[in-house]
Amino acid sequence: MKKTRVIMSVILLFVSCGQQKTEWKGVIGKENGITVVKNPEGPMYGEEVFGLKEELSIGAAEGAEESTFLDAREVAVDDCEKIFVSDGKGVHIKVFDKLGNFITIIGRQGQGPGEFGQITHIQITPRNELMVYDRRSFKLTFFSLDGNYVRTIHLKGIQDLRIRENSNGNYFVSTVEFQGQYSTNSFRSSTEIREYGPDLAFIKTIARDKFRDGNVPLRHSMIARFPSFDTIICGYTDFYEFHIINLEGEIVQKVSKEYEPIAISEEEKEKRGLTRAKGIPGYFPAFQDFSVDEEGRIYVQTFERQGDGDQFYYDVFDLDGRFIAKVRLNAFPQCWKNGKMYTIEEDENGYQYVKRYKVTWRY
Repeated sequence: MKKTRVIMSVILLFVSCGQQKTEWKGVIGKENGITVVKNPEGPMYGEEVFGLKEELSIGAAEGAEESTFLDAREVAVDDCEKIFVSDGKGVHIKVFDKLGNFITIIGRQGQGPGEFGQITHIQITPRNELMVYDRRSFKLTFFSLDGNYVRTIHLKGIQDLRIRENSNGNYFVSTVEFQGQYSTNSFRSSTEIREYGPDLAFIKTIARDKFRDGNVPLRHSMIARFPSFDTIICGYTDFYEFHIINLEGEIVQKVSKEYEPIAISEEEKEKRGLTRAKGIPGYFPAFQDFSVDEEGRIYVQTFERQGDGDQFYYDVFDLDGRFIAKVRLNAFPQCWKNGKMYTIEEDENGYQYVKRYKVTWRY
């Protein structure tokens, strides 16, 4: 028994040292009924608490049409882990089973029922239907998860950036407003988050950014994501802060973090093809996107990279809004399902692959 206790003590000491946990030095309080979380610059744990193991890769450099992607855009996964991949150039959606075997193609280019002009977003809805947003035709098309056409709803000219059906049958929409002449690149724009009813009648504006010069690369802006049927995450990149908004459109949590702005170097401008662009700010925005896993952890994609690599660092926050870790990912997480992360990645020759990773957290 004594020997067993010694072994267990060594194991616990090893795990504790591996996690490198530090005391969280942030502050959680209340302001006007809203939970406010202020984080320090450093995370609670080291990068080693996060692990990825590649389980599946779909795609090929050459071969049959069903095994290649022309322009994979988004990934959605249903409860049976069936994988739906939208293809922008193919103007259709390819469907695979959880082992990566091709099942079918949904839709095609055209103007008729079940056809698309341009696929912008896909979503598995609360009613277990596949919703496809067609920006060119301003419509939502719904299919059964078996690929059968169900119905079409026209958007009545809504210029959207992202759209999601909620559990109450309404829609959250991230849209953009313009001022000036868009055709001459002399315009300003503002992002808004709106709620629409089941018939896509406007209900209310939930959040709004200020108007900014719309022709400036790497400009600061408001970023919105809809991580679940009933939640909005909305961030402001002028400073490091994001808000959690509930189904009623109310802010329930504000999370901020101390950070050191990253300067935009001449090498970075050249890498992005922006050497002749005008109006570029001196520093990158505080972050560039969000992803949220099934446990409610928020992955904030920053502009920080290790050397000249393609892996961006992601700041990860727990359900309480505490900054728990900083991790590197090969690509933006398209979808999370059953403890797995799905991405769209390219190899050195530009061929695309949909990949699935088993995710492990050790803290």
